[in-house]
Amino acid sequence: MATSSSRVIRTAVFAGCATLLASLAFAVRAEDTTYACKVDIAGGLKWESGKWKVRRLFEDKFELVMRGEMFTPESLEKALTGSATTCTAGVRGRISCADTRGAYLLFDPHTSRGGIARLNGTTVESQDRRETVSVEAFSCQRG
Repeated sequence: MATSSSRVIRTAVFAGCATLLASLAFAVRAEDTTYACKVDIAGGLKWESGKWKVRRLFEDKFELVMRGEMFTPESLEKALTGSATTCTAGVRGRISCADTRGAYLLFDPHTSRGGIARLNGTTVESQDRRETVSVEAFSCQRG
């Protein structure tokens, strides 16, 4: 017949093992996947002399870091050059993210391709200066 203290010890050991297994499972899921990305082509609207002009924009390189099923806030902040980014997983595993400055990112982890749109400049009242409105198509190599 088991004593009360032996039941407590078995329960504590079981709880400890369960906690350890849960921690290991989380550690495996939380492994980072880095995507080295390159803008393939970028274009947009630049505000010049009081009107919008179509311009080809420079191509850039950046990294996206995925932790589990979502990008890290730090990598999104660099890619979108904004802050307070929110993301959702959508159709066919595509990830869409938007920041507080009018930037939007769409990425498909299955094809390692995506796009970024920056729209903040369209909302400014100033006739003197507006941020460039742009769209970028990018592709990535999974690291």
